Amino acid sequence: MLSLFWTPAEQLPAGSGFALFGAAHGCWLAILAAAGALGAWQYRRCSDRVRRRIGWAVSGALLLLELARQVVLFVHGCASVYYLPFHLCSLSMFVLVVHTLRPTAFTGEVLYALGMPGAVAALLLPDWAACPPVHFMAFQGFLGHGLIVWLVVCKLWCREIVPSVKRIWMPAVFLAGSAAVMTLVNRTLGTNYLFLQQPPSALLSLSESLGVWGYRAVLFGMVLLVWLLLYLPDICRWSKKEG
Repeated sequence: MLSLFWTPAEQLPAGSGFALFGAAHGCWLAILAAAGALGAWQYRRCSDRVRRRIGWAVSGALLLLELARQVVLFVHGCASVYYLPFHLCSLSMFVLVVHTLRPTAFTGEVLYALGMPGAVAALLLPDWAACPPVHFMAFQGFLGHGLIVWLVVCKLWCREIVPSVKRIWMPAVFLAGSAAVMTLVNRTLGTNYLFLQQPPSALLSLSESLGVWGYRAVLFGMVLLVWLLLYLPDICRWSKKEG
């Protein structure tokens, strides 16, 4: 499998990938969880100055991973509009870079409500599963999404990001704006950014049975459900104060 390490998904032989929630997928998730837990504990012990440096290092690593992906695709003649960094996790990467340079309530709320759950979903249902588990795209996918989840969790734990249900309009505006732009991009280029046209390959049957608009309604409902779960503790605290 190491001979296929740099081979793009389009050029891989059939059957090269790994099964969702199989042994290889589980190992990746276990490694990320163990390393993330240890790293989060160390992050909490660091000074504010060191934490800022860690944020810069993670942001730089994410950008380098994306650049390396584009270079590998270009070298193998597979670079195309389908691989532009326009998915939610790629947009979250740029938001994370901005938040690292100048943290604001807006970027923090977007990372909490969209970046973190989006990256978790990508780790659970990776669209790079057609690649071998020991493959550049697997490393880039698991490590990149894992770093987004890890840094947001660390910032939440250290209260560098303090989400509030009163600011839920911020990720809503970001998502609505991104969806509007990506819908236009998808129609123009025939792409599937933000998975607006169809879900990841693991859930492809969902759009086939419901149709595009039915799938989008389910997607919207899933976003609302995730937000309800994420903001439920704050909703309860806010309700108690009002009562």
